[in-house]
Amino acid sequence: MKIGVCTNFLSKDTYALHVEIFGKLASVFDFVELPAMTIGQIPEETFEQLINELTINELNCDYVTNLFPREFSLIGDYSNTKEIENYLNNLIPRLEQIGCKGLVFGSGYARRLPDGLNISFGDHCMVKLIVDILLPKLEKTGMKILIEPLHPSLCNYLNTIHHAVKICKMCDSPDVGIVADSYNLMDNNETTEQIVKYAHHIWHVHLSEAKRKCPGNNPSKDFIKFIGALRKSEYTGSISLECQMSDYREYQKNKEVCEGLFKDL
Repeated sequence: MKIGVCTNFLSKDTYALHVEIFGKLASVFDFVELPAMTIGQIPEETFEQLINELTINELNCDYVTNLFPREFSLIGDYSNTKEIENYLNNLIPRLEQIGCKGLVFGSGYARRLPDGLNISFGDHCMVKLIVDILLPKLEKTGMKILIEPLHPSLCNYLNTIHHAVKICKMCDSPDVGIVADSYNLMDNNETTEQIVKYAHHIWHVHLSEAKRKCPGNNPSKDFIKFIGALRKSEYTGSISLECQMSDYREYQKNKEVCEGLFKDL
């Protein structure tokens, strides 16, 4: 099992790449998961620095998260297809250059369901975006789309594994799967059952306590229960810690805690 780290919530500098600590991250984790919208918007000189730091530290970027900027509107009358395509046309070649394997599609602000629109229309828009725009642009890259159910406080649409599976089935593509994120899902009473039921759709996992805190030496009962469901489903895929951690000791400790929970439950 490969364990990586998301850089987007490592500190209060949200959505940062943190290239300055890639050396420390590489000494603990198997890969980094970087914020896509940051990669897509940085100048070329900064992007070249990112490539250099990944190469120097022999660090892989297996996944990216935060796919779309919050100012985008992906669902409803204000969705701008041309703006979305232009953004992706700049982003995807960069993701290819850094060896990305999967795009985590959370983007709670961008995919909010506008007032007055029903869930069925939201599903139609999501599937159309994935099937008509994202998948064709990723066709020759080998990259996958990973739908992320989000906590209701972050987005008013697509909040459960069950709903994400429905979208996957509507897309009908071997390149569309799911991310299960403990922060977003573990306070939903149906989550553990859904993890086991839909395990074959879950290709990647994010681990964090509430408020993006790290589990530390005393992980919560909900966190342990979440990992227990993954164990029961015989999950062996990749994991990213998506929580606030300040230094090498915290990186190492929290990775070991998560490894221990998977072994000891």
